[in-house]
Amino acid sequence: KDLFAEQGSFDTPENFGVGFGFKITPKLLIGADITRTLYSNVRSIGNASATTTGNGFPESPAKNSLGATDGLGFGWEDQTVYKVGIAYDYSPKWTFRTGWNYGKSPIDEKSGAVLFNIVAPVTTQNHLTLGASYAPNKKMEWSFSYVHAFKYEQEGPTLIGDTGKIQMYQDSVGVSFGFKL
Repeated sequence: KDLFAEQGSFDTPENFGVGFGFKITPKLLIGADITRTLYSNVRSIGNASATTTGNGFPESPAKNSLGATDGLGFGWEDQTVYKVGIAYDYSPKWTFRTGWNYGKSPIDEKSGAVLFNIVAPVTTQNHLTLGASYAPNKKMEWSFSYVHAFKYEQEGPTLIGDTGKIQMYQDSVGVSFGFKL
């Protein structure tokens, strides 16, 4: 309760977007989306992270307290994400997909946000996706996915005066099964 700003409240930030899809041929669909997430409107995410004088002590203990209304946050900036994707209906049973996603990391590394963001390293900026669906009949479908988030590194000041560094890359694989009643 007393860890995050606003006495521990941690709301989901509002987001909005626009997208389109064009069926280029009967088998080929191309789509794109742009979304905007307003992290700055949620104090536990948008409030500044710990700030330091450079000597290892916080600038203001009140400003750098955990759980206070205006307490520490992750220091994330609002983020715009761009996505493009392609789906190809290879046959009545097989569909193949690929896509790309770019969003500048919301972590403001100049503000000292690197320290607090060790627990939530959202540093990746580029993601590549691959997928396929197999429908053996009209009632069943198997879907397979792969996501690669490319390595990205950020660094910035910490409370102890040193420069901190966070980096992340990620690979995920998914399989799902759907059945229509």
